[in-house]
Amino acid sequence: MNKGRSTYTFQINCDPSVANDLVQAYIQGNKFTLQNKDGEQFYRAGDAMLEGYRYFNYSINGQTLTIQAWLKGAFGDMSIEQNSLNMPAMNYRNSLGKLFQEIEKLNNRGTNMNNNNGMNFDPNTGQPINQNMNNNGMNFD
Repeated sequence: MNKGRSTYTFQINCDPSVANDLVQAYIQGNKFTLQNKDGEQFYRAGDAMLEGYRYFNYSINGQTLTIQAWLKGAFGDMSIEQNSLNMPAMNYRNSLGKLFQEIEKLNNRGTNMNNNNGMNFDPNTGQPINQNMNNNGMNFD
């Protein structure tokens, strides 16, 4: 585990390729791009000026899915839990929460459910949103 990174571990009750597809859908839906720096591969999204960079990494080993998520600041990697009042950290946690819900659906049903027929709900208004859908009908914004 790396200092300053939030780490989440899930036991998955489905084919690991299904869990991998779900995580890849999250990565694509949130416009993460694969980066390689100092021999480490990870995904990065965001920008330096407006919202800062969000970082994401994951691995699947057997029936265990491990996710690392963090923000990068002037003082290095920052856990998203350490930034409770930081709006980008809150948005990132909310985004990850949707991914975690989908992982639980995989565990509970053994198959991926398409987010209420492709609908997600705006956390601020509670209204359904249908934008930024990926090919699987999942929205992770």
